[in-house]
Amino acid sequence: MEDLISIIIPIYNVADFLEDSLESVVNQTYNNLQIILVNDASKDDCDIICEKYQKKDKRICLINHETRKGVAEARNTGLSASKGKYIGFVDPDDFVELDIFEKLYNTIKENSADISVCGYQIFGNKKDDKEGRITAKRFNCQEALDMLIKDSEMPSYLWNKLFKAELFKNCLFDSGCRYEDLRIMHRLFMKANVIVSIDNRLYHYRIRNGSITNLTKLNNSKELIDALDQRCEDLRDTNYYIDSRITELMQIRRILAEIILSHVDKNEFFNKTMLKGKEIYKECYRYLNINQKVKCQLFFLFPTLYAKYLFH
Repeated sequence: MEDLISIIIPIYNVADFLEDSLESVVNQTYNNLQIILVNDASKDDCDIICEKYQKKDKRICLINHETRKGVAEARNTGLSASKGKYIGFVDPDDFVELDIFEKLYNTIKENSADISVCGYQIFGNKKDDKEGRITAKRFNCQEALDMLIKDSEMPSYLWNKLFKAELFKNCLFDSGCRYEDLRIMHRLFMKANVIVSIDNRLYHYRIRNGSITNLTKLNNSKELIDALDQRCEDLRDTNYYIDSRITELMQIRRILAEIILSHVDKNEFFNKTMLKGKEIYKECYRYLNINQKVKCQLFFLFPTLYAKYLFH
């Protein structure tokens, strides 16, 4: 008999997209699923949609939060209710190919792996649309973690992966925090022995930018840096610490350049982040390659000119 896979879907105010997402999950070619819907106190018609699908499909487990707890805690609720040997995640405004879990499961079994990873598409905003191409390969823990930390063909997304459930033992999402996938992924990889990637594009991630303001982007940037700080702290006593700091440095350079280009007033956050970037640059200087050194030096000397003419 096929192993049970638990699919955790945290839900909040996505009624316009939820049915398409659920249709792509309930119609999977891999049938032995536990589909866990965690409605995080949505204020739209998500509860009605969830109840409709629960009545139609006995594999669906519906959990309703009385008050909003956030996506990290919603996923933790899903983990607590999960019964599968394997765990996958789907965001409620995205959709997946109908054979995503069959292919990810078969990849794990054929390679005696702990995590499988697939390609993806990001869509919904022409500026940020992209194909997430993944090379088919079998990695040991060290190889995969190195790529993850360097953000090289192994992004920290939850939704394009299938995990052995045992990896989540004593490893939950940081409640109340954004970028919860970035905060947890290295911890999961460090507990895995084998990670396998396939080049099939099986997950479709939707960008919804209609309500994003400069303030929202600023808050997101603060939380991204906080998540990167946490990852660096987790890795401080490992061989991955310097690479994690270099990745944070490059993200800080990108964030500051985007603030300059958005014409937002340079506030306390900008100044603190600029200072933080310079401190990390000094800390990592001897480990940077020539290209990284030149870009950072130009940016810290001429931030506005760099952002306008050299940033990409």
